[in-house]
Amino acid sequence: MKKKIKPSKIVFFPKGNYNVPSTRYRCFFYAEELKKHGFSTSIMPSRLILKKNICIGRYREAMKTMRELNQNRKNTIIYAQRTVYQSDFIRFLWIYKKLFNINVVFDFDDSIFLRRKKRTDRMLKISDVVIVGSHFLAEYAKKHNDNVYIVPTAIDTDKFKPAHKEKKVEFKIGWVGDGKTYQDDLIMLKKPLTSLARSHNIIFKIIGTKDCHKLKEAYGKCGHLKVEMIDWMEPDEIPMELTTFDVGVYPLLDNEWSSGKCGLKALEYMSTGITALCSKVGENNYFIKDGKDGLLARTSDEWETKLRILIENTKFRKQIAANGRKTVEEKYSIYVAGEKLAEILKNKF
Repeated sequence: MKKKIKPSKIVFFPKGNYNVPSTRYRCFFYAEELKKHGFSTSIMPSRLILKKNICIGRYREAMKTMRELNQNRKNTIIYAQRTVYQSDFIRFLWIYKKLFNINVVFDFDDSIFLRRKKRTDRMLKISDVVIVGSHFLAEYAKKHNDNVYIVPTAIDTDKFKPAHKEKKVEFKIGWVGDGKTYQDDLIMLKKPLTSLARSHNIIFKIIGTKDCHKLKEAYGKCGHLKVEMIDWMEPDEIPMELTTFDVGVYPLLDNEWSSGKCGLKALEYMSTGITALCSKVGENNYFIKDGKDGLLARTSDEWETKLRILIENTKFRKQIAANGRKTVEEKYSIYVAGEKLAEILKNKF
């Protein structure tokens, strides 16, 4: 009997480039980590096959990609990261799998089925393994695929690490991300923050406010509350910036889209040694033990009460922050997640 060739090469097809957070964390970082576990990895550049263009151009690129993959297809895994926004890629992948029975992994970290249900379901059905970042996403994926695994959007704890804090007059509450996507979530903090600012010297720093007109208008005039907005920041500058926060906030409206979120912002805060205060929504409930390694809030009143406690009780805040760092190191670091992902791939193929 001919011995089956174990896949040793992983080709990532990402949603975007390095500046796209989900691609950076779930392709670039995973690719580097998987090399430590014996895999050869590469990341395909965004080609015409993944974009809207003239039909002939798209399929020429499809054939070019197919020829490259065909060189070592028996030992190759195609790792498709959140590719449901490109219908041509799904069509190409389906044809290629039918022709050559290639190994396919589908990875996603948001409730993309709420916006691209047919494409998501099709990717789930043609994939050999599905990797998701939260329990909510796993629950949905299991309706269409039996090989579903949760691997968190993990943190490089060597980059996101605590730093010495200089004593300062102002208490800094911060947030980082795509402000345009989270405008409504962030606006829900206006009431508790402006209320606290009447009796405490606080500054609210929001990083990622480019084109966030609604958000800028909402926080344009907030009485005693000082608000600092940064349109955009280089990804590699973010870890050091987070160390200037006293508290990192992660507000989420309670809906299906938020339920699929994987808690990356909270994990970044925790890894950096700052206290995370998050909405009691989705995956936050699984990795944060309220009052031990982070804090959870439901209502506006709870947000105000818990922020007040963190402002006024320095010892408690520092203990929460230390516990948060420990939680990430033990369960949510890229090293732990990389080992878990490597074991899944080795066992399933």
